[in-house]
Amino acid sequence: MLGKAYKFRVCGLTVPMSNIETFPDLIRLHGLLSVIEDDLADGRAPDRRILKRTIKRIRKIRKDENMSLLLTSSMPLSFLLEDVRNDVALKEMRRAIERTIIMSKFRGIRSKIGLNKPMHYIMTYPVEEAVKAFEFIEGMRPVVLTVPHSSPPFQDKGITGIAREIAKSSGAHLFLSKISRVFVDYNRCSSRIYPGRVFLERIIVERGIKGVIDLHSSNMLEHDVEIGCFSGQTVPKSVLKILEECLRRNNVKYTKEGRFGGDIVWFHSILPDVWGIQIEISTNARKNRIVKALTNFVERL
Repeated sequence: MLGKAYKFRVCGLTVPMSNIETFPDLIRLHGLLSVIEDDLADGRAPDRRILKRTIKRIRKIRKDENMSLLLTSSMPLSFLLEDVRNDVALKEMRRAIERTIIMSKFRGIRSKIGLNKPMHYIMTYPVEEAVKAFEFIEGMRPVVLTVPHSSPPFQDKGITGIAREIAKSSGAHLFLSKISRVFVDYNRCSSRIYPGRVFLERIIVERGIKGVIDLHSSNMLEHDVEIGCFSGQTVPKSVLKILEECLRRNNVKYTKEGRFGGDIVWFHSILPDVWGIQIEISTNARKNRIVKALTNFVERL
């Protein structure tokens, strides 16, 4: 068990694409877990033959170090530390495998276009235990707005006010960071174990959230808004089309960079159940147009 004061640092970790032979086994494992989960949901004991096949698949995948690393990085560390019931564990495992399937496909795309870079993970002292590190405002719609960089120093300027207005006007839920990214950057993989991110995941699951809109601001944008969705891996085309229509109707100039996005969008969006979009807003953009466009977007979902 980890103590209250701990520090973990791994730098220069490269996660290469997994052996292509492992991918079909991952798909089959996902199917087996789906059958087990359905049995549990209906109050039936899982078939022993299915359980044995599932264990066999897991052991086979673990021999592929690259795929095993992808699977581990997709699973919340809190799940590995907590004492959970079998049905909860299987659901978490299924979500982790869904993320791994998406991630492995995405890494294949990145590799083909030459975008693979070393990944860096840094975990620092969990200051969330000492201060109020996040604020959550409950809404009425199945959409949550997240603002991971809303507190100084190095905050995204002006974004907190925009997010509050959109949430108030549209009825969306709102998650705000109350601590600087210097101490806790909620938009990084290393923050998944922190109470704020664990709380966000539970809200998404328990409230039946369908969409996550991660808001940021920048003074270096050529357009009013940049849309990020990991090359379409985290959002359906139909949802993206609605967002573009709302931006155009309110005369908001935008661009779809596609690839960019942080860990909030990547980790919490699992299609087709939950989609995620990262939106970068220019500090020079007209605030009222942005608020109206994104309010309309949430209301049309």
